[in-house]
Amino acid sequence: MMTEFFCIGISHQTCPVELREKLAISEKKLPQVLGDFKVLDGLRECLVLSTCNRVEFYGRGDAATIAEMDQHIANYYGIAVGDWKPVRYLLRGQAVFSHLFRVSCGLESMVVGENEIHGQLKRAFHAAWEADAIDSFLYQLVERALRVGKKARTETHISRGAVSVASVAAHLAEKIFGKLTGEEVLIIGTGEMSERMVEHLMKTGAGKITVTSRSYERALGLAQKFGAIPLHYNEWMRALRASDIVITSTSAPHLLIRYDDIKPLMQERRNQPLFFIDISVPRNVDPRLQSLDDVYLYDIDDLQSVISSNVRERKKEIEKCETLIEQEILQFSSWIEQLQMKPVIQHMQQLFDEAAEYELKRFQHVFQGKDAEVRDIFTRIRKKMFHKPMSKLRHASKEGTLFRYLQVIRELFTDDTHPASEVKAVRSEENES
Repeated sequence: MMTEFFCIGISHQTCPVELREKLAISEKKLPQVLGDFKVLDGLRECLVLSTCNRVEFYGRGDAATIAEMDQHIANYYGIAVGDWKPVRYLLRGQAVFSHLFRVSCGLESMVVGENEIHGQLKRAFHAAWEADAIDSFLYQLVERALRVGKKARTETHISRGAVSVASVAAHLAEKIFGKLTGEEVLIIGTGEMSERMVEHLMKTGAGKITVTSRSYERALGLAQKFGAIPLHYNEWMRALRASDIVITSTSAPHLLIRYDDIKPLMQERRNQPLFFIDISVPRNVDPRLQSLDDVYLYDIDDLQSVISSNVRERKKEIEKCETLIEQEILQFSSWIEQLQMKPVIQHMQQLFDEAAEYELKRFQHVFQGKDAEVRDIFTRIRKKMFHKPMSKLRHASKEGTLFRYLQVIRELFTDDTHPASEVKAVRSEENES
């Protein structure tokens, strides 16, 4: 039975952050999740890509395996299939190549051209490799996705300008406060996005920037890199009291900043505004804070208004990336089809050789002492016979229709019409006579 690539996933384009945060998978959990899924019968390979904006399961299997995988994902999350299918997308075959290449180039990101996704895909790839969940096919697909993502960033201007969630969040803070000079900023989290956030805030001339994390060493390292102030994690609430802007970007699976903690604090602040940007998934800031006077809360989905103008400005660069992607799809599809074609052609040639060998033995008395010459004739006949079909198959590969031809050939040369079977039948009849 034929196997094909598939992708089952959700993203910021199909469901809101309220659902995405429930489905997010931390990098620490990836080995466990891969282990749970790769035991499915018929699943040849598996990779899980989980970011702020998407959770996607890539794999290879037949139609039954894909359906089972879809059900298994819904069961894993404890979601009824009727609730799961409307928000998830299911891609197959070349649609998977196109999608993953677009993801790697940043074209499917909330902020078009952002760089974080390239590193996130690399880490997902490494996790799948370490978990022994991928083989040569998926390995090649991801390698090519990373390659075209790198090309997009070096051969086009898709990544120039403010094109990261961190930079957009910093830009939004400027729109709310005007110049950030003198504003005190607290950043909770020290991951890649937090680092970019500190970098952007420094460029905007923000005042005192304090960085905290569960790992003080990481907070210290980030603070020293940019001239910020490190803070022990158990002291962040004290720092929040004096802050104007609070940015959270952690992998914590729960709320860190709660309504009941901020409500009395706002009474103490006496109408001094407090601005939260929560770019964590799951969210770290209680959404009920929106109801408090002088509190401004933006989560990752709220950044969309700033981002929409970014897409319009990058239309030409997007088109350049799409050209690179189309070229890579053609090359990868050709590679896949050539691999699929090889065993089919070898099988057909084997059938010819078996029939030829039988006929040679059958008429051995006629060709006494001339076996080598007769085999040479058979070889030349085989080459002539297969020359035109091979040329047509290569052409079909370039045109993207090879899969249909291979299916027909498999149906024509199944065991019940196997020439070798017919040979055995003839031999049996001769023995009986």
